Parts: sequence; C-alpha cells; structure tokens
Amino acid sequence: MTTATATCLSTYNLVKIKGGSFVMGDADGTGRVHERPASAVTVSDYHLGRYCVTVREYYDFIVDPDGGFQEQWCEYIDPTFILKSGDRFEIAAGAENYPMHEVNYYGAVAYCNWCSLRQGFDYIYDLRTLDADLSKSGFRLPTEAEWEYACVPTATDQGAEETVNFVAYDGAHKTLRAAARNIGGFGCRFAPSNKDAQGTPGIESSRYASPLPVGTLTPNKFGLYEMLGNVNEWCHDRYGSYTNGRKQNPCGPAKGTIRVVRGGHFADALTNLRRSYRSGVHPEAKCEVLGFRIALNSV
Repeated sequence: MTTATATCLSTYNLVKIKGGSFVMGDADGTGRVHERPASAVTVSDYHLGRYCVTVREYYDFIVDPDGGFQEQWCEYIDPTFILKSGDRFEIAAGAENYPMHEVNYYGAVAYCNWCSLRQGFDYIYDLRTLDADLSKSGFRLPTEAEWEYACVPTATDQGAEETVNFVAYDGAHKTLRAAARNIGGFGCRFAPSNKDAQGTPGIESSRYASPLPVGTLTPNKFGLYEMLGNVNEWCHDRYGSYTNGRKQNPCGPAKGTIRVVRGGHFADALTNLRRSYRSGVHPEAKCEVLGFRIALNSV
C-alpha cells in the first residue's frame, strides 16, 4: 500500500472489508416478506466507513466553494445539526461528531463525488440521472449486499458470528436509549432558538430522542460502529424485490426511483434493528433519521 493510499484510507476512516460469501436476506422466516427470498451472495473486497459521515465532515463539503453543494439536498430546520443564517452556515455547538442527517440521496452521493474530487479519483455518480459506474475508483455508497455483509454482531457478542439473520443485539439498543437519556431528557435537539452565552446554537434538552455521536457504541468484528440503531443509512441500490439464485456483487435493479436504506434508527422499534431489515425511501427525502457512510472499491 502506498503512503498516499494509506493517507486516503485514514483521512476517511475507511476499514478494509475482506470479501466472502453469505446468505443475504431473511433466512429463517422471522423477517418481512420484502426480505425474502434469502439467497447466496458473494462480495469482493472493499472499504467501508468506520463511522457514518459526521457533521464536521459534511460541513466541510457544504462550505467548499468548489464543492458544488446544493441546498435542496439538506434541511436547515430544527433538529438539524448544521444551521444557516443569511448566506452563512455554522455547526451547532457540540455537534461536530454526530452523524450527519437530514440528507437526501442526492446529497449523499454528491458528497461521495466531492471526496473523489479531493483525492483525484473518478466520479461514480451522475447527479442529474443518479446513474453510476461502480467499476470506477471513486467514493460511493455501499451496495445493499456490502452493507448487510458488514453488519455483523459486535466484537464482544458470543456465538452469533455465523448467524445469518439475527435479531439485533438487545444490549446495543438499551445502550442507545440509556446514552440518549444521559444527554438530557430522552435525548437532545439542536435548535437555532437555543444559544449559548456567545450566541452559538447548541443542544436543547427535549423529550425527543436523537442520534448519538459516532463511535459511542461497541464496534462489530470489522471495527465498524453503529451499523444498527443510530441513523438509517442510504445504500447505493435502487429498491426492488429479491430474486432467487446465487449472486456475485449485486447492486440492485437497473431501473427504479426508490432507494434502499438500512440499519434502523435511534427512534426505531427493536424489531427493525436487524441485519436483514430493509426499507425503500424516495431519493429526495430529507429526514432526521437519514444518514450515510461511504465506501470505496478495494485499493
């Protein structure tokens, strides 16, 4: 590995995921119909973000004059973490290490393209059509298969590593709730009406839950944090029904509008915090439970 490559992987907190084969989907019949049929899938080596993209990381994209950011990709109303006043953006006090949320699919893949530009890689995504070429060298969202393959139990969980479709470890869910209570009430909101002594927007205690700072919970055996239960994560794929048969590096249907999200979120039911749980969301949707992490082909 070259020094430049090592620096790139470190800068974006990317973890090398050794590829392999697994059974994707609801293998034991306890999930929902759109998680079936389960099928044998093989994925190649790739890199995946250790954490969801943070507020600080996304803010750097927003304020880059050459980044091409467009405001329709995000929301700037409570409870977002990045606030706008006039033509200026600012990070709510203490929000730097939270997962960026309220970002739609366009905003997520545009960030991937921006990271590619900074590193001299090829763009993956055409932002007009959302067409993509995953054979290129640039940053991208993980495919649904890559996401599920990497979503394994925490490193401290025993006896679950070979379980293909497991109910998310209850301990993580309880930890999430307990940590949120420790922040204030049932969680926190970042609101422009709540300012510190210097007039900087900050944390507002409220009855609402919120995501937690990245790296709060125990990592899984790949070294990935909060794959379940912090924010829903955009995946690359268009949403569609599963099909039978063995698959190699599947990347979803060739046509369609709706996109896949994975992982459940901080206000979700425990039954949705499962490895095979999936849902479809319109690419223009901006919601306080939607975030993302980035991926890169093996380098």
